[in-house]
Amino acid sequence: MILPGPEAQQLAIYIGWKLHGKRGGIIAGTFFVLPSMLVLLALSVIYVRFGNLPWIAAMFNGLKPAVIALVVIALQRVARRALRGVVPGVVAAATFVGMFFFDISLLLAMFSVIVLGIVVGRLRPDLLSIPGESGTEENDEKGYYISLNSVTPEPAPLLKQAAKLTAIALILWLLPLLAFCFFVEDFHFWKSLVLFFTKTAFVTIGGSYTVIPT
Repeated sequence: MILPGPEAQQLAIYIGWKLHGKRGGIIAGTFFVLPSMLVLLALSVIYVRFGNLPWIAAMFNGLKPAVIALVVIALQRVARRALRGVVPGVVAAATFVGMFFFDISLLLAMFSVIVLGIVVGRLRPDLLSIPGESGTEENDEKGYYISLNSVTPEPAPLLKQAAKLTAIALILWLLPLLAFCFFVEDFHFWKSLVLFFTKTAFVTIGGSYTVIPT
């Protein structure tokens, strides 16, 4: 929750919606991101107002290794679940070498892994099988409300749903901008800030851990 990427945020919203409908999705998504937003807001205020003080600067410098440690721990936990088998391990190592030593683009690395997965899945699907698993996951999941055995509702018409979501997203994006335009004097600054983060959202693929190397 300290680095709430879009996948984690969407998962929280999905679980809330699955359990309690639209209200559950809104509440789950809001309270998932709210703690980190308040922490970052407090740190930002402290940095802007007292950042010139030596002990404040030292405190923020001390946070850097803590953040790196959190990322390393999270990567270790993800790796234990994802890198199970020879092929995933080789792909992860090759991706790290390509991005760290040869400055390969994140998008190129993701596209290459997708193509490799399709090719290997067609030619040698046995290489993608997870060792030590023989259908026990399905039995373990039967007791959960959201599992492989959950009943999936009929999908809504795609065009209507896409148009509705696009309209809602545009309204939510436009309302703060209009508020800044009418109620804030330095609108030019806030407009530049909004456009900057909007562009960033379009070109950063994935969550917090994929934004870090980008």
